[in-house]
Amino acid sequence: MDIGGTFTDVVCFDDVSGVVSGSKAPTTPGDLTEGVLDALG
Repeated sequence: MDIGGTFTDVVCFDDVSGVVSGSKAPTTPGDLTEGVLDALG
């Protein structure tokens, strides 16, 4: 996870299947967890 000035990026790795996936969402300066949850969603 990387919370940047413009985007919050998330990369996930499934160690069972070997699948790597990622997403990004706008960073939410007022509440950083909101951007993290948006990226995970």
